[in-house]
Amino acid sequence: EDETARFSLIYLTGSDMPELVAEHSGYDISVFTCLDGESITLMDQWPYGAGGSTGYEYLPGNNIIRNVDMDYAGAVIYETYLTVNDDYEVVELFDEGLSIWYFRDINGDGMIDEEEYCDEPVYYYGDSEISEEEYAGYQVRGDFESICGELSAEEILAQLDEDQSDIQGYISDDS
Repeated sequence: EDETARFSLIYLTGSDMPELVAEHSGYDISVFTCLDGESITLMDQWPYGAGGSTGYEYLPGNNIIRNVDMDYAGAVIYETYLTVNDDYEVVELFDEGLSIWYFRDINGDGMIDEEEYCDEPVYYYGDSEISEEEYAGYQVRGDFESICGELSAEEILAQLDEDQSDIQGYISDDS
């Protein structure tokens, strides 16, 4: 009934069954999977757009989700990697978060003062400063794709119906 929602099918976890994406463009994203005929919510209206989050990406078939989030007008960039565990919960891939800072909080007040900006990025794993090479070692490489909805409800239902027909045809041909 919500005509603003858009849908897609993606292969996030690597199973033969695609996940369903439901998106309110610029606001939130949800991802659902199916296990033993039951629907499981992996992401439930995760916000993006406002507050510096650029959205969510996935590495097709590899069970990796990436989010890039910015604070202080891009002076701090957070890069988060997530995965779906065996209990179908989306959890962080690493023990600590990755971030790049373009300032050093010299006075420790959590705010950027004019004299604290720096031209060279400072890399962090959690609260520990690390080298650019160490940071790059944590990054998951690959051809990430956006988790987004592209089809209306009517279009996704038609696609699911077509996929169901293909499956039924495949089963009949093998019998």
